[in-house]
Amino acid sequence: MAEVPTLAIETATVAENSSVLFDEFIAHRVGLLPINSKNVDRYEYQKECSCSYSCPNCTVKYTLDVVATEPGITEVTHHDIQPADVAISTDSTNYPFPVPTWDRDSSEEENRSKGIVLVKLRQNQHISMKLEAKKGIGKMHAKFNPTGTVSMRYEPVIQINRDIEFDVPVNERKEVVASCPRRVFELDDSEHIEVVRPEECILCEECLNKANLDLKRKGLVSVNHRTDKIYFDVESTGARPPQDIVASAMKIFSEKWSRLGADLEQWEQEFAQA
Repeated sequence: MAEVPTLAIETATVAENSSVLFDEFIAHRVGLLPINSKNVDRYEYQKECSCSYSCPNCTVKYTLDVVATEPGITEVTHHDIQPADVAISTDSTNYPFPVPTWDRDSSEEENRSKGIVLVKLRQNQHISMKLEAKKGIGKMHAKFNPTGTVSMRYEPVIQINRDIEFDVPVNERKEVVASCPRRVFELDDSEHIEVVRPEECILCEECLNKANLDLKRKGLVSVNHRTDKIYFDVESTGARPPQDIVASAMKIFSEKWSRLGADLEQWEQEFAQA
């Protein structure tokens, strides 16, 4: 979330804006657009680039120029953002367009329906901007964050003690089953408690509270989690695929460990010479 790089629009130069939204509002909206960053490693961070401000090695340039000629409302979407270099085709897979990109196999109506609306224009209103995207990380600004949500959860291990259950009346078994908010348990045909949806368990321990505290049937249910396995969920903004985000994060993590090892070795040498 904080250090995997992406591309995002950093500079917006407004040449014309006769819409109802002021310049800074539109600039903020285009800045938050997810841009295809699968090839972000081809670009340099601006502070590390040899150029004075912007060049093809650190900057991607776009234009946004829309005039509403038809009566009614014209929606300006991210599909209206075009590369500054007119020689680049809009279906190029190597150019970092805002996503979702234009699908040539779908109709214009379908593509337009998936467009991220930036501003709405009335007839004769005009929006014209020059945009520059830079490489950055979430520590610099949230717009560079490649993820929506990142979460981790354990794999639960749920067991029913059949020796204790033998002495538990059916009505109490039903109470244990009903205590789970995620419907992890059910009674089978023999009215024994069965774990039917273990993946739904959120380790809330409501079943333990019901069995141990309310019913005084301590040990009837045990809920633990595996220490050697977790589920890691990564939701992408669309700028980079989830698997690409994880791979990049692991690479960054590995580089940090390498730097730490080198620093520790240097400190040991300095300490030995002191």
